[in-house]
Amino acid sequence: MHCRFALGTKLLLLLLTASGLPLCASTQDADSQLNAAYRAAIAAKKVDPVFVQWTEVHWIAYRDAEANLQACIAGGGPRGNAAYKTSIDRTTRLRTTELEHIAKDGTSADLFANSRAESFNVDTAHHAEAKVALAYADLRAAAIAKKNPDLIAAFIQSQQAWLAFSNLQADYDMPDTNPGSQGGEDIREHFRAASKNRQDELRLVSLQADAAAIGITLPPEDSANSDTPSIDLDTYTAISPDHLLRIEQVSRGDDGSGNWESLDSWIISNVTGQRTLLPPSRCHPGDAPDIDLLEYTISPDQRWVAGMQKIYHGLTHAYLFERVPSHGLDYKPATREALDILAWKFFEKVTGKKISNVEEGGVVNSLTWEHGALRIKMSAQDRSADYWIVDYNLKTQKFSIPAELKQHDLDAVYDR
Repeated sequence: MHCRFALGTKLLLLLLTASGLPLCASTQDADSQLNAAYRAAIAAKKVDPVFVQWTEVHWIAYRDAEANLQACIAGGGPRGNAAYKTSIDRTTRLRTTELEHIAKDGTSADLFANSRAESFNVDTAHHAEAKVALAYADLRAAAIAKKNPDLIAAFIQSQQAWLAFSNLQADYDMPDTNPGSQGGEDIREHFRAASKNRQDELRLVSLQADAAAIGITLPPEDSANSDTPSIDLDTYTAISPDHLLRIEQVSRGDDGSGNWESLDSWIISNVTGQRTLLPPSRCHPGDAPDIDLLEYTISPDQRWVAGMQKIYHGLTHAYLFERVPSHGLDYKPATREALDILAWKFFEKVTGKKISNVEEGGVVNSLTWEHGALRIKMSAQDRSADYWIVDYNLKTQKFSIPAELKQHDLDAVYDR
């Protein structure tokens, strides 16, 4: 068995031997094929090798958490051991196929075909995410009803690990477009949605199988669940990693301009149904008065909410909100200026490039939570930046470039 990373060890072998589980021939064969596909994906360089490594680390965490969940569902003992090994083998073979696709064309599946299908659009992906949230909420409620703390913990760990892996894979599951090319950012975001939709559909099938295994039937997605407040698929926007909070955006009606709808963004407890209005995001001079449609993400500890707001092609604002201690679900703006303005000012400082319109902010491609920081990916054709990445430390409230990304960021500025 080969090491997957320069600093890694034989992770699967150590895991199984430490658990007292023998490596069967099928698992050995699957792991050998996985390692070969991983090395091919690294060598092909269709995707930055650093991104392939990160995604693989998150996938390993998901694989292990999912195997532990299957062992818990099976009841432990010999049946649990068998379920554990079967899960390891199944997820490993699926990941091998994805890595083979990455080596071939830079995406984990045939997303070209998926994204062009008549049945697919961004709303399709959004609804698939909401369906997974509903299914998980029902399963978690069932585990709680069974008063099985190990099963509850296994469901939570599996879902959190899957979210971390699938979101990261979707971030890098995009075709290679020319830096700064017209429409390149929109193409990438469309592929991200197609990738996430595929992952969500796979996860939904897995959760439905889990439900059958523990003896419950998931209700139809449009029916109310007596144990969990219902989620409106038309207004659902985001959900926290532990699935205890969600954000919905509700229209207040036409604002009279004929161009925009006014929206309220509500953060809602999936346990109690309590809801609180998030503060408005408008802090850019010259913006239309009521452009509130944001793409939100909630931090794992629920302390932070980040949002991206697309104004028009080539301009996407980013905002950060912090939870007010001892005030329930109240959040307040965490920075005096919008986060994208601060990030582009840091870009100026690091690269030495003077940006004449830096006070207008710029394009933010994605926001993700990384070890106490908010990771920001930015692009702008007129600033010669293509997926430049920076971390915003949530504790120190300062920007920095992770050591492993310094070379990537140098290459991302293509017109020095």
